[in-house]
Amino acid sequence: QVKTQLTDSLISKSDSIGRFIAKVSPDLIISFDFTALKAFQLEAAKDPDVQYVGFLKPDNKSALIEYQAVADKSKIIERRYEIKNKQDLLGFVVLGMSTQKIEDGIKTSTARISSAINQVQNSAHNSLNRLFTIMGITTCAVMAIITGLLFFLFRYNVIRPLRESSELIRGLAAGNGDLTVKLPVHGNDEINQLRIAMNAFVESLRNMIQIIVSEVIVMRTESQNMNDFSVRLS
Repeated sequence: QVKTQLTDSLISKSDSIGRFIAKVSPDLIISFDFTALKAFQLEAAKDPDVQYVGFLKPDNKSALIEYQAVADKSKIIERRYEIKNKQDLLGFVVLGMSTQKIEDGIKTSTARISSAINQVQNSAHNSLNRLFTIMGITTCAVMAIITGLLFFLFRYNVIRPLRESSELIRGLAAGNGDLTVKLPVHGNDEINQLRIAMNAFVESLRNMIQIIVSEVIVMRTESQNMNDFSVRLS
């Protein structure tokens, strides 16, 4: 697209110069004023885009005045314009336009596109780095929250019940435990199964102690009765 635009611009410029020279040339050719034609030729050649200007006879081959054409026309756009006096063809203006500006424009455009692509790539790379940084920070924060929550749940659901069970057993071992205390049961997992077993053990121990206490009271009563009977006998 850039090449097309630059080529169209160069052709438009060539048409403006070539048609102007073709318009003013008939009177000079008819009057054989080749000096004026040469002046037009030299003046037009001052333009940096104009490589050469020539005047050809109607056969489109022979030159009206000498000009230096370019053998290698790979970098030249050559245009020809009819020189007419009314309906009579007097010759042609041949105009060679250099395509160097087109090549320079393509190089400049390519460099700009390459620079824009690099900027986009750098921007995308920086955006990805920022995204990865944010994702890393977010992941660490989420992991910290999850770790804290798991620790809290572990402490509440495992460590705390085990500590309460341990305190109950320690109290019983020391002989000052409260046999009326029951460990709370919430669920049916291993920890709560342990609590159920502890509660059953404490209840069994409490019942056994109650039975022993009742037997002791009975034996004490019977012993007192026997002492009273012995006193009366004596």
